[in-house]
Amino acid sequence: DCHGRENVLREIEIQLKKLGLQYVDLYLMHSPKGGKVVETWNTLLEIKKKGLARAVGVSNFGIDQLNELKKTGVEMPEVNQIELHVWHQQKELCKYLKDEGIAVMGYCPLARVKRFGSTAVLKVAEELKVSEAQVAIRWSVQKGYITIPKSSNKKRIHDNADVFSWSIPAKLMAALDDVDEGFKASGSVNNQDIPWKDVA
Repeated sequence: DCHGRENVLREIEIQLKKLGLQYVDLYLMHSPKGGKVVETWNTLLEIKKKGLARAVGVSNFGIDQLNELKKTGVEMPEVNQIELHVWHQQKELCKYLKDEGIAVMGYCPLARVKRFGSTAVLKVAEELKVSEAQVAIRWSVQKGYITIPKSSNKKRIHDNADVFSWSIPAKLMAALDDVDEGFKASGSVNNQDIPWKDVA
C-alpha cells in the first residue's frame, strides 16, 4: 500500500535512490483503489513543489472521481493514465480530460492483442500495408493522446515506433472510431468506477 502521506514520501525517496536520480519527470498515483486519495494527492503536489517530480498525475481515475477531487480545491492532475485503445475509446472521459486541461495518457494501446484479427482494424491495416499494432498506435497518436505501447521484442519495438512517417486518412479514422466496443484488456480500468466515498 503506497497511499497516504508517509507511504508516498517514503516511496518517492526509495524510487529516486533506485533510479539514481534527483527527480522524476512524472509521478503518478496508480489508482484510486488504495484509498486516502485526497491525502495522497496532496502529498504528490508536495513532492512536485519540493522538485522531486516535474509533473504529477493520476492513473485509472474516472470523471466522478476527478470531479470530487476538484471540489476539494486542489490543483488538478496534469495527466490521467487510462486504458485507451481503438477498442475502448473512453470518449466521454477523454473529452472531460481535454476540457479540464488534463493530458490523456493511454496504456494498453494494443489491448494486449486480444482483438487482433477480428475487427475493422485488420482491414485498415491491410489497406495501409502496415500491422494492426501500427494502426492502433497511430490511431492514438492522431487523436492527440500520449500512448505507451509495451514490448520486449526488438522488431515489434521498432515497428511500434514506425508510426510517424504516415497517417490514417480521415475516412479510415472514421471507420476506426466505429470499432469502439468497450473491450477492457486490463482489470485496472474498472477502478475508474469505484465510488468516491470508498476512495476519498
